[in-house]
Amino acid sequence: MKNADTWRPTFVQARENGLPPIALPDGVYSGSRYVSALQVQAVGPLIQRYACEALLDLGCGKVPYYEVYKSQVETVLCIDHAADNPFVDLHHDLEKPLPVDDQTLDTILLLDVIAHIYHQEKLIIECARTLRANGHLILSTPFVYWISDYPHEYFHPTESALRKMCDVAQLEIIALTPYGGYPDVMLDTLNKGMTGRIGQRLFRMFKSIVIKTKTYRKSNEKTGYSYPLGYTLVARRK
Repeated sequence: MKNADTWRPTFVQARENGLPPIALPDGVYSGSRYVSALQVQAVGPLIQRYACEALLDLGCGKVPYYEVYKSQVETVLCIDHAADNPFVDLHHDLEKPLPVDDQTLDTILLLDVIAHIYHQEKLIIECARTLRANGHLILSTPFVYWISDYPHEYFHPTESALRKMCDVAQLEIIALTPYGGYPDVMLDTLNKGMTGRIGQRLFRMFKSIVIKTKTYRKSNEKTGYSYPLGYTLVARRK
């Protein structure tokens, strides 16, 4: 990772004593603060558990999870398409084969990336090619969510699609879990329309009441598989 000494947390803050990471409100678009917190709660512990040795942060952006995994790995390679990103080691079109040798990586992070890839299956196959035996792919992706990167947003895969892509790539799924349910979809949608200072204050008050109710918890549990905000996945090269 280039310029690691200048990196500062912008989206995710790691915590000590085994606590899961938290989203940093000031580093997130105000309309996405609710879903961002859910995403960090879902994928952060997976990174803490599985990230090790040679890690590729693929489609890394501003490398938001760097602080979460940096103490667990030996090397970090950052690949992204953005040419003006100071932390990127290789600027690359992710629709093309990865500029990485076969079986050289132990961990690949692919976080909220594949929705912006047209040939998603090919990218998963490329990830599998570069992983060593027993190496892990850690992935997150939205499902019921707005179009966040027009026109570079193509498909929001279902659980079945993720399983099929991993099967084709000969990756063994260790964990595949939805995050959010119908109530969280509704709260995120409400958050998207309340982005101003007053709107955010009202949203936080409303959210704090709703998430404490039994109805919220039961409905999320019931609809998590049929109406998820998104998915997290850990897959291992066989």
